[in-house]
Formats: sequence, C-alpha cells, structure tokens
Amino acid sequence: MICCLRPKKDLTSGEFSYRNFRKRHIIRQTLHYISYHADQEAPDAAQNIMRGKVSASEILSVNDAYKIAKDIPKKSWQRKWNEESTGRHTYDLLPDVCKNVTFPRSRNVGVSYCRMLLHDTFLNDDGYRTGILDTSLCSCGEEKESVEHVLLRCCQNEEARTVMLDSLSDIFESVQSNQKLDIT
Repeated sequence: MICCLRPKKDLTSGEFSYRNFRKRHIIRQTLHYISYHADQEAPDAAQNIMRGKVSASEILSVNDAYKIAKDIPKKSWQRKWNEESTGRHTYDLLPDVCKNVTFPRSRNVGVSYCRMLLHDTFLNDDGYRTGILDTSLCSCGEEKESVEHVLLRCCQNEEARTVMLDSLSDIFESVQSNQKLDIT
C-alpha cells in the first residue's frame, strides 16, 4: 500500500461565497490509496515512487496523511482568526481556535456567557456602541457599563461580586487539591 498526498489547484476567481472562501483559503488535499499485489505490475504512480521519481519525503503513512489533513484546516483557520480585523473582543478572550469552551448547565447563564464572549450584552456600553442607547455610563455614574465594570468594579454589585469571588476561590482550591466540587 502506498499513499500519496497532493494539493488540489487553488481556485481564486468568482464571487465571494462560503464555497469560494473555502476554496481560496483552505488548502484542500486528496489522499490516494494505491493497492496492488506483489506479483502484479504496479500502477504508474506506485512505479514512480518505487523508481525514485518521487522523493521519500512525499511518501506518507496513512496515519501521517490523516494527521496532516486534519492539521491543515486548523492552521488555516487560526491564521485567518489572527489576521481578521473583526471579533477582536472575542479574540482577546479566546485567541486559539479549536479550544473547547465549557458551558454551564443553566441555559440562561450559558446565553449570557456567549453574549459576553461575542461582546453583545444588554449592558449600556454595548447598547451605546450599537446605537441603541444615548450613553454608555453605568447607573452608578463611575464609568462605562461594560462586562468588566459590572463584574469587577461596580459599587452596586459588591455583594454579588463577593459571592462570585468566593466561588472562584473554592473552585481554584478544589482544582489544586484534586477534589471534586459540586457547582450548582
């Protein structure tokens, strides 16, 4: 068995669509399986490999070929994510693609979590940025009502912040001591 991995031609013309985007920005590769018996004459591709017309670095095992084929789209996606000019707030929180985000059991909390990651909350700062509100100031009057302000600095949320920080401290301690923690 011989496996060859070769890139397809890059198609860069045409209108923008998801399909054209995939064709332009992700290197597509095909994996060919060439099977023949020792007593039969090998196909042309296999003969070229055996005659040394194809270098040894171009000959891959099936597992290596699958690893490479899996890694190429991930690297391409990461490169595009690094170069993209939009979504920078989310990029600051999640700079690496293919990282699993753990969502809470409560759907409401999960939706709020996603909104924070996407920089699309119902807070005044996001409303002002999108043109829905006239001001981005918090009702406490100290600064813009952003996620960071509400969770970490707003004087109106002192009690909730203390509970949150105590819970985070418990989680951190349980992780360090390898104990199971029941988060409800």
